[in-house]
Amino acid sequence: MATTTLFVEILVIGAIAEIWIVLIVLAVASPNPTTVLLLIDSVGKLSALLVFPFLALTYALGWVVNFTAERLFKPVFQKKFRDQVFEISGIKYYEVRGLVYQKASKDVIEDLRFDRHILRISRSSVLNFLLIAVALSLHFYEHTSVVIVGIILSVTIAVLSLLQWVTRYKSSYSKIRDTYKVIKAEYDCDRCKSDEVKS
Repeated sequence: MATTTLFVEILVIGAIAEIWIVLIVLAVASPNPTTVLLLIDSVGKLSALLVFPFLALTYALGWVVNFTAERLFKPVFQKKFRDQVFEISGIKYYEVRGLVYQKASKDVIEDLRFDRHILRISRSSVLNFLLIAVALSLHFYEHTSVVIVGIILSVTIAVLSLLQWVTRYKSSYSKIRDTYKVIKAEYDCDRCKSDEVKS
C-alpha cells in the first residue's frame, strides 16, 4: 500500500513537471498549430504503445524534481526547523527516527508516512508551479490575459504549497520527537520495574 502511494505521488509530481517542460518546448520551438495537431493525432493513434514509456518518463522526471526540490530546501530549512527541534531536546534526529520507526504503533507510523507524502508533494509543487509561471511568461505576447491569469494562479499555488510544506515540516519533526519521548518514558518505566523485581 505504501509503495503504491509513493508510486502515484511521484507520478503526480512528474506529470505536473511535464506541463512546464511542454510550455518551454512550445515557446522555444514555436511550432505551427497544424503541425501540433498532426503530432497530437499521431500520438493518439499510438497511445497504447506509448503508455508505458510515457509512465516511465513521468516517474523518472518525478524523482528528479523531488530530488532537486529537496536539495534546494534542505540548506535553508533543515537547520532552521529540524535541527532546532532536536538540539533543544539534546537528542540526535537519525537515532530518534530509527527508534520511532521500530517501536511506535502502526497508527503512528502511518501518520508519519502520510506526513512524508504531503511533504514531498508540497515541496515539489513549490518548484513545479514556480517553473510553470516562468514557462508561461515565455508566452506573454501570444495570449496576454490567459498568461497573466496562469502566472497568478501558478504563483498562488506555489506560495500555498510552501506554506503547507513549512507547517507540515515543523509538525512532523515535533511528532517524531514527542513519540520518541513517549517510547523512552515507557522503556525507562519498564526498566525500573525490572530492577525492582530483581532487587
